[in-house]
Amino acid sequence: MTTKKILNKICIVRGDRSGVYFGKITYFKNQEAIIEKCRQIHYWEGACACIDLATIGSSRADSCRITREVDSITLTDVISVIPMTKKAIKILSEVKVWSMSKE
Repeated sequence: MTTKKILNKICIVRGDRSGVYFGKITYFKNQEAIIEKCRQIHYWEGACACIDLATIGSSRADSCRITREVDSITLTDVISVIPMTKKAIKILSEVKVWSMSKE
């Protein structure tokens, strides 16, 4: 995939050790990516794999654990980037924030 196809697009990004995230890719080179308006997907149900999350979202979004949004994050262990459909963006964006904090 060329960088042009993912820059400024909302994507699912999978890190080798860092986990699974979604947000807007603003920089990508080799295994490094900067993701803006980013949330980490800690756990999911209702999708078989990251490809499903990116294309159809989750059929059990209420069971997913997705963190609060951060302005920006830099990942240095990116192993896959999958552009998201509008449907998947809507579903995952609406998942209630999962947090151990009482804030």
